Amino acid sequence: MCFSGEKDPYQKARIITILSLYVLLWLLIPLAFKVQVPILGGEWGSFPAIHTIGSLTFFIYMGIVLLFGKRVDCGWCCPCVTARETIGYPFRDKTPRNGLWWKLRHLKWLTLSLLVVYLAFMIIDAGTAYNRAGKFYYDVVTYGYYASFLLIPLTGNRNFCRVLCPFAALWGVLSVAGLYRIKAKKEECIACGKCDRVCDMGIPVARLVREKGEIRTIECMGCGRCVAVCPQNVLSFYSAAGILKNLFYKFIKR
Repeated sequence: MCFSGEKDPYQKARIITILSLYVLLWLLIPLAFKVQVPILGGEWGSFPAIHTIGSLTFFIYMGIVLLFGKRVDCGWCCPCVTARETIGYPFRDKTPRNGLWWKLRHLKWLTLSLLVVYLAFMIIDAGTAYNRAGKFYYDVVTYGYYASFLLIPLTGNRNFCRVLCPFAALWGVLSVAGLYRIKAKKEECIACGKCDRVCDMGIPVARLVREKGEIRTIECMGCGRCVAVCPQNVLSFYSAAGILKNLFYKFIKR
């Protein structure tokens, strides 16, 4: 397979999961059941409609991201990411990790603003929202997404996610506002730089560990590569999942 070079068991499981969910949620179920999601008096998209602005699952997903972080989509479930984690895998080492690209991440606010405008029109008047704002939004995102594939050999597999994806921005904001983060025992960090070198989003992980003692940025898509590669086990996931696990352990110990 195109990601056969992957050695980490966690990453293999993650990529296999994102492939399996793609086939199940975006191919088999929609084709078999033609599921539509009604909201605001109309219907947009088919199950699960996570990225369909205004759908019921769109709003439900916002709550899930608040609890468990952006990784529930960008790391484990996003259909757009599936190709980038598979056919784009051989170009991971082309990911630019410099100051310019770290600044370019702010361009996502432009596409996110288009999403918010479209959502506002939909809430005001769902019948005319697509013609007034939706078509332009989807054209920008769709053409930008497919054009970015041409640049993957030069800019790495996560180029669109880093610079233009409105959902990378939206889920990222919710992720930072919510419970998710990667905790760090900064006093144990030896500044080896391995975490920086494996991050497909170009996050300066080591610097954030030193300065903040955690990775809490909208850029983090929760792939866990930095967690797995750290020789000192400095990094660890934290979200509602950890809270629920601790509560469960306390309950069974009673």
